[in-house]
Amino acid sequence: MESIRKRRKGVVEQPDDCPREQVNGCPQFKINECEEHCKSKLDTITVRVPSSKTEKLQFLIDTGAEISIVKGESLKSGSSYEPTKGINVKGISNALIKTEGTVTLKLMTSSHETTHSFHIMGDSFDCQYDGILGQDFWINKRANINYCDRKITMGEVTINLDDDTE
Repeated sequence: MESIRKRRKGVVEQPDDCPREQVNGCPQFKINECEEHCKSKLDTITVRVPSSKTEKLQFLIDTGAEISIVKGESLKSGSSYEPTKGINVKGISNALIKTEGTVTLKLMTSSHETTHSFHIMGDSFDCQYDGILGQDFWINKRANINYCDRKITMGEVTINLDDDTE
């Protein structure tokens, strides 16, 4: 892991340096926020997912969520998943909801693809998006989320945030 330098451009500051051997306590993904972002709607990205009903899913970007989740109703019927790996999760409502298991999904852009393990949410999960990309995703992909430029960079891959009009 490379050291992370403090960013002064936006309202969120990252630590000056984190030693390579220190993992806990240091962010493993970067965020650059702008004043304009603080006044905007919730940000999302849309990617192609072959095992989804519509062939693409819209995910809420939630850097405060520890795990990534996907709605079971957004996946094609018959999608295989691991039902024994369900966990209890608590969102902003503080109500506990048990996930139905985990599924590994292939996420694709026009030129790249990756896989990630998502917890599957049942019908009691009320969210306008198909899922949430949490810290586990951003850390694993070593993402740089740049709200000022409305882009996310993960290695060679750059994804634009969805337009405000979507």
